[in-house]
Amino acid sequence: MATPTTWRLLPVLLVTFSYRCCSASGPPAPPSNLECYRPCDQKDCSVIKCIWDPKPHPGAPTIYTLHWKPENAEDEHVTSGSSSDGLIHRENFVSHGNLRVWVQARNEFGSVNSQEIVIHTQDIIKPPPPTSISYHQDPLEIHWSSICGELQLSVGLCDIRYRTKDHQNWIQYVYNLSSSFAVMEPQPNIVYEFQVRCQCDSSLISDWSPSYTTESAES
Repeated sequence: MATPTTWRLLPVLLVTFSYRCCSASGPPAPPSNLECYRPCDQKDCSVIKCIWDPKPHPGAPTIYTLHWKPENAEDEHVTSGSSSDGLIHRENFVSHGNLRVWVQARNEFGSVNSQEIVIHTQDIIKPPPPTSISYHQDPLEIHWSSICGELQLSVGLCDIRYRTKDHQNWIQYVYNLSSSFAVMEPQPNIVYEFQVRCQCDSSLISDWSPSYTTESAES
């Protein structure tokens, strides 16, 4: 015969059982924010790297695979990567063409695909940041060279940001530059820190370069 305590515990047990039973079942949520680019080194851009936000189901291991095929083709390719990124190697895509790309997430309860994106393999080239950077102290100028020519691409525009060493945040951004920048009326005897990023014609913009520092002239 059930006691009053037993009857009070029964709803709690049912809720706990229902949660444990259902929380670990069902396919994972679709991966989101899929984007792809071709990271370049000093000579070429040999792979396409795709990244996404995984959304694994709690309690059920999830396997992620990257899928792609030419825009007007039926045969698809697939590769395994990590839970949040994957690579398409150079032998698996043409240098000027469209690819349809998506990610599949699969666990023991089923599978689901991300939203499909269409990329042009030439437009997603991402050059490395400028590394050949020089300075003039008076006037305070910074000069750099782009790697676009070595990648057989036309030179695009660049952005620069700078700050003094006593500032934690960047105090100035300047856009659409070619290969140099001058600080107007710099503070005397102050160390300035610069970073540059560039793009080639029709490419993505690079990451910011490492920081470069120089001291302004005396007053």
